Amino acid sequence: MAKIVQTAGRNALGEFAPEFAHLNDNVLFGEVWSRNDLLSLRDRSMITVTALVSQDLTDSSLLHHLQFAKKNGITRTEIAEIITHVAFMPVGLRHGLHSILQKRCGMRKVPIMTQRTSFKKK
Repeated sequence: MAKIVQTAGRNALGEFAPEFAHLNDNVLFGEVWSRNDLLSLRDRSMITVTALVSQDLTDSSLLHHLQFAKKNGITRTEIAEIITHVAFMPVGLRHGLHSILQKRCGMRKVPIMTQRTSFKKK
């Protein structure tokens, strides 16, 4: 398989932090993500989505990697199952809920949940 070409680092940080841009684009994506003989793109996407959800990183990087996961063959059902599974690991329900709402509603953050918080249909 061909080497992955990524320019997000250069586009966003090339002038400000050229070495970071190089590491992101050429090393992470160009080398690590291109080692398909060791781990498939599908598996790498699963691991990456899991890592982002478990760290509560529900920003544009999660959205990008959800789209990349779909391109790499992970179905919508599988993504939902990954998020559900991670939510009940030591990571906690709140991180999983953030990810579901990010994917479903485009919400950036969920208000801090308390015992009195509930989601009622209107």
